[in-house]
Amino acid sequence: MASRPSGATVYGRKNTPNTASAFVLTHSDFQKTLLNGGWIAVSAGPFADTGKSSISTDWLVDTGIEVRVNVFASFGINLSFGKSLKDSQRSLFVRQGF
Repeated sequence: MASRPSGATVYGRKNTPNTASAFVLTHSDFQKTLLNGGWIAVSAGPFADTGKSSISTDWLVDTGIEVRVNVFASFGINLSFGKSLKDSQRSLFVRQGF
């Protein structure tokens, strides 16, 4: 289960509440274009992720902000900074965009 602020590991060990064969996951985000030049585009906005796995009794709810940078409309990088509302842990998440 991939939720942006909820880490896949806790203290270097696999985070078992986030690993299950049956789960529900929603990703919601709203992006506002900040810059749309000829070769670069930058957008940012808030996000909310929720999830529930079959082996955990609790729902995961994560919120934060994501910045997307796209170059030549073919390469991008997404930077997310968020907070888990369950345990108040914060994380910075970087992934390749499209």
